[in-house]
This record gives sequence, structure tokens and C-alpha cells, in this order.
Amino acid sequence: MEHGLSVIPFSEGILKEMPVNTKENEWKMCDGEIQRRKDLRDSHFIFSIDPKGCEDVDDTLSVRKLANGNWELGVHIADVTYFVQPNSLTDLQARSKTTTVYLADRRHDMLPQFRSLLLDQRAG
Repeated sequence: MEHGLSVIPFSEGILKEMPVNTKENEWKMCDGEIQRRKDLRDSHFIFSIDPKGCEDVDDTLSVRKLANGNWELGVHIADVTYFVQPNSLTDLQARSKTTTVYLADRRHDMLPQFRSLLLDQRAG
């Protein structure tokens, strides 16, 4: 604990709850989950407002012109709940941390870095 901020590393138990995502064993969302979601990549202009060099593109905006001439603006946030099971070790740890804390020289993540790599909303 440093200034009321938990700085301890994530436990082995929490890390074991993370999906595996390596070049040899790339994580992929199951087909059923893909069908349940709406893919806007071909129908909307999608972009991020994160600063250059941002490590976690976990929110994006989308825009498209509607048939009546109006514009539709969408705000999209990474779906962390897909990976974090209720009352799991990860859930309990995230509840106690409540947020990722960004300091000038370091950051203290609410969730293990593995999540950031999977939830990144960069194109592709």
C-alpha cells in the first residue's frame, strides 16, 4: 500500500483466470459471442481519441450519416465483463482497486495487462 493505493502485483490465481493470448495460441472470441454483437467496421467511421502512444485503446467513437441527413455518434467501451466472472478473484481485486491509476512515471492497473491486449480496440 502506497498513499492508499494498492501496488502489489496480481496473484497467480488472478493471472490464471486470464485467457491465453500468444502468437502460438491466439485468443479468439467464440462464434456465438461474435454473432451476438454488432460489427460496425463496414458501416461506420470508427476512431479513438486516445493520445499518441496510448497503450490501452479501450474506448472508441463511431459516426455515420443517417438516411434523413442526421448524424449518429456512438461511444464504445471495451466489454471487460465478458472476461471477468462475478465474484472471481479478478472481480474482487478490481472492485477493491476501482480504477487504473495513471501517474507521471508509472501506472497501477485495475486489471492485469493481459486484458488490455485483448480489449484493445485498434482496427483489425
